[in-house]
Amino acid sequence: MINTGLTIGSDPEFCLLDRNDKLVVPRFTCKGGYKAKFGIDGGGHACELRPTPGRNENDCAVNIGLALRSYPRSGQQHPEREENNIKLTDYKWRSGPYVFHPVGGHMHFGHTSLKDGSYISDSSLKQKFVRRIAEYVAVPALLTVHPSEIAKRRNHGYGSFVDAREQPWGIEYRSMFSWLFNKDLTIAVHSLAFLVAKNVLIYNNSLDIHRNVRRCFNATYSDHLKLFFPVIWNCIKKLKDYKQHEKNLEIFPFTILNDKYLKTDVDLKTVWEVK
Repeated sequence: MINTGLTIGSDPEFCLLDRNDKLVVPRFTCKGGYKAKFGIDGGGHACELRPTPGRNENDCAVNIGLALRSYPRSGQQHPEREENNIKLTDYKWRSGPYVFHPVGGHMHFGHTSLKDGSYISDSSLKQKFVRRIAEYVAVPALLTVHPSEIAKRRNHGYGSFVDAREQPWGIEYRSMFSWLFNKDLTIAVHSLAFLVAKNVLIYNNSLDIHRNVRRCFNATYSDHLKLFFPVIWNCIKKLKDYKQHEKNLEIFPFTILNDKYLKTDVDLKTVWEVK
């Protein structure tokens, strides 16, 4: 595979639930801290992974699995609970758009054309890039989960269409929910992100923008948004290198065109074979 200089990282979140499916605040139970590969999110309400960025979707999946398996082994007493020396693996690890509060799956795009101060980096390119990632990556991902879960996330002000931040290494796209609950979806999201990013940044493919997609996305009109999917997917199938990614992307048309939704209430330890 040709080295394009493009990397994708992430900082997906997930929540800890006890045996009664009640939320456990990780700042009391996880010793990973706020910068560790397996740590805590800035608000202290969820665990957050910080895997090493990858140069393709398979690297990303491997690095995410490694980050999950790097959890702190030592137990810790929860000051508000009776449990003593509780271990992280004694809890359920849950992700998705919403688990008692919004749960994110931010994606980090690193490339010379997106770096601050680089010669070919400017606001128009960055805006164009974020808009295409939103329409061609976030929309298919959103349509794989039940609209009620997305609505809860949006009602708390998270997951707007073009929520992004400039970073020293590139662009952090923040609209995505946490996709950790399904390994195939994790690979598919990263595969689609690499495909779209390569076409925008490297192949200079303009990619069509479809009217009203943004409004439907922000308003969580999933039924209306689903009407755009065949058009969006036909555009994706015409992208350069699509065939290289096709197998990884099958989960999107299979789920969306058959009116199915992926199950989010699963334990990540089972999904990712964490012992």
